[in-house]
Amino acid sequence: MGIDVRTQTENGEKLSEWGDPQNRTKALLPSYSDSSSYCLRFVDRFGDVIFNQLQIPFLISELRRQLEKIEDRATRNHGEAVLRLVESVEGKVHVYVRFIGD
Repeated sequence: MGIDVRTQTENGEKLSEWGDPQNRTKALLPSYSDSSSYCLRFVDRFGDVIFNQLQIPFLISELRRQLEKIEDRATRNHGEAVLRLVESVEGKVHVYVRFIGD
């Protein structure tokens, strides 16, 4: 299992989800020591992390930057789907993005 990405309400109600059965989300993650990363370096491959509306613009920017580095087409497609999911909730009140590790 990989790292699934979900959008959810403040009560935890799932709005949408993008699964990661091929374990491709990890290609979007920089090293934990990458101080230029404000969000993605804190995604726990084995746990969960939730991003709020103040963090989502930074998360989107980081996802775009990471996507530029990916050459494998299938992994890039996966990353683009994750990006679209995150972009779909930008600016929505009481909606969060959750990365769900295995």
